[in-house]
Amino acid sequence: MKNIFIPSDNEELISRIEKLTPEKQPLWGKMTVDQMMKHCIAPIDVATGDLVLKIPFLWVY
Repeated sequence: MKNIFIPSDNEELISRIEKLTPEKQPLWGKMTVDQMMKHCIAPIDVATGDLVLKIPFLWVY
C-alpha cells in the first residue's frame, strides 16, 4: 500500500491523479472520475473536520 508521507509514493500517487480525465473508463464499477475522487477524499475530510458525519439515533447507546 502506498503511503502519502513517503515522498516517492506521494509523487507517484499525484502523477496518477494528474493523468485522470473525465473520459477515463473504470476498470470495474460505475463511478466517474469526479465521483471516485470525492469518494477518496471523504475520509480526509472527516479527519480534518471538514465533513461531519451524522450518527443515526439508533446507533447511540
